[in-house]
Amino acid sequence: MIEMQYVIDSFPTAFDVPSAYIALSQMYIENNEDTTTADSLLRQVLEKFPTSDRIPEVLELLDLKNTPADTGYAKLYLNKAENFLIDDENIDSAKYYYQYIIDNFPESDMYLQSRFALLWIAEQYEAPGDSTLFFAYNAFIDSFPSTPWAREAEKIVKAANRQKQREEREQEKDSDTLGENLLDPNYRDSAEVAGDGEYLDPMVALYIDPDGKKAIQMPNDPIERRRKFIYPVEAYRSRWEGDLYFQILLDFSGEVSDYILKIRSPHEAIDREASETVEAMVFDITQIPDVLQESWFVYRYRVIKPEKLR
Repeated sequence: MIEMQYVIDSFPTAFDVPSAYIALSQMYIENNEDTTTADSLLRQVLEKFPTSDRIPEVLELLDLKNTPADTGYAKLYLNKAENFLIDDENIDSAKYYYQYIIDNFPESDMYLQSRFALLWIAEQYEAPGDSTLFFAYNAFIDSFPSTPWAREAEKIVKAANRQKQREEREQEKDSDTLGENLLDPNYRDSAEVAGDGEYLDPMVALYIDPDGKKAIQMPNDPIERRRKFIYPVEAYRSRWEGDLYFQILLDFSGEVSDYILKIRSPHEAIDREASETVEAMVFDITQIPDVLQESWFVYRYRVIKPEKLR
């Protein structure tokens, strides 16, 4: 308690001082059974640090949630932004509150989250169709390296780069084989449409690999999952769950070296999260016959909504 009081007295403006007040208040309760002093310390946090990220905790301890005192901190505005974005799909109001946090709470833990959220909203709802967002995400990564939100931005950039590379490969393939395919009366486009314009069932197209050969059903489950699927917050409202289907290519060690998401979910965020999860899987290559080890495999990935959404 003496050391905690020393922090409060010696570093009155430090970022972590509100945490010291809270810790000291709980020590007075646990060791001295002195609730009067404990409450006094907590009220000093409200008076001296009204915009601290620890204010919600102080309000809980003082039983002041949903009272006039419950205002003025970043988490409050973050909740408003997320409610507008997820529940109401009111993009302009969500952007207003994210920007309010950026302008008024530069030291808050919600500052970076809000900056990332504005980029994400621009990507999802206002994509300009050029490289503007790509450069914005990279600038964010460079400015805030090794932070959780920079890692989220890196995932988006990597996914965009992979998609661009696939599109370029498909364009090259289409260019190289166009004349040959037009002369072949048995040609079928493996994406969705047969050569005569007839619709091709996605489950049929699923088993045609990028080279026009037969894709093989993956015979076994992964032996290692290096990444856990986290259900995206932006998909909470839909409560969607179901199956996504991938074509995957394995390297000599059983790691996924390339993949194509063939049958998607209704949500881009779920697709992206599932793609990152599948890409991090490792399969037992010894259980696959040698003649098939360089084949594209069809892999079904099931998305299950969190228990709290049930």
